[in-house]
Amino acid sequence: MDQMDHSSDVKSALVVGAGSIGAHLARSLTKAGWSVQVIDTSAEAVARFVNQLYPGRYGELPEKLSVSLSSDLDPSRIFDAMVVGTPPDTHLSVLRAYTERVTRIVSVQKPLTTFRMSEIRELEKIEATSNAIFLAGFNHRVSLGALAFWSLIPGLFYRQTVTIEVDWLESWDGIMKAHPWLASPAETYLGYTSRGGGALFEHSHGLDLGLVAADILGLGKLREISSQAKVVTEGEMSYDQESKVTAKYANGSKLISHQDVTTWPAKKSMTISSPDWTATLEAGTPETVSIKSAKGQLQFQASFTKTREEDFDAEVRQFELLLSGKNAESSLSRLSHGLLTAKISSIVASQALGMHQDVYTERDLIDEGLFNEEVF
Repeated sequence: MDQMDHSSDVKSALVVGAGSIGAHLARSLTKAGWSVQVIDTSAEAVARFVNQLYPGRYGELPEKLSVSLSSDLDPSRIFDAMVVGTPPDTHLSVLRAYTERVTRIVSVQKPLTTFRMSEIRELEKIEATSNAIFLAGFNHRVSLGALAFWSLIPGLFYRQTVTIEVDWLESWDGIMKAHPWLASPAETYLGYTSRGGGALFEHSHGLDLGLVAADILGLGKLREISSQAKVVTEGEMSYDQESKVTAKYANGSKLISHQDVTTWPAKKSMTISSPDWTATLEAGTPETVSIKSAKGQLQFQASFTKTREEDFDAEVRQFELLLSGKNAESSLSRLSHGLLTAKISSIVASQALGMHQDVYTERDLIDEGLFNEEVF
């Protein structure tokens, strides 16, 4: 008989990946009362997590947190939730190996996949055949500032013609500082757009937030996608240092997402504008939400303090809401937005990055009902 790893009041989670993201989410889950098992295929990663990474950030490992090699995991053990926190080009192998052990929630951290259409479609198939609710790990969707922003914008812009501009510009020096065991991006997926690195994928929070806003505002189907990128080749590495995506909608609205891995200090913001209003979310620390009239007069402003750890606390709160009975289709963390981000990124990889095999096209989005067929 399968061993459920929780009592009636303690939920269990499997966190796959003993890296930085795994540490953040292990902390947030145990803080929320979950029993957490972290696994990794690397003995070096497991030792680093136990002896350096987790205690260096948070102190002593809590009693409800266990860490082991993947090969040491009890094959009969079942979990309420799973977090996939490994590099994006390994996500599918993790899902193939462990999804059947999860009964309630599977959270796939961003970027969900690489640019390959076959990977995106396999992820959709795994979700469709599982009884668990699948979520996308784009935690900036569910921060306190973002939640306030989402609540305000329908009253200003719903089904209007708007321009959404998102900047997600941040040097990856900060990422490297969080991973001091790496000498350079060449030692991980970050330095390879083909593996899910570079600005387009690593900083896909920008495009994702814009697509969430478009959905909340009811902008309807896409009608055109265009893109630009600056590709850098350094030794074995090849990545987009900067990418810009423009998505036009059938109602005349436009979404522009600009992402890079060089800007410091970081600039992370989203602005929605119409002839009457401008609403801005500054996604820094603190987060700031503001609304201005057409004449530029400030009508509303609020700030929300947060830490990096609280980004992941917010993600875990979405788990709790779903388990308490919230409709998965209404969840801001649902996988569908993340899948659209992945599909558009695949199109951009073909348009601007020279990847022409196993990629999405606008015709594929038409076939899936996501694109306005009238433009063809």
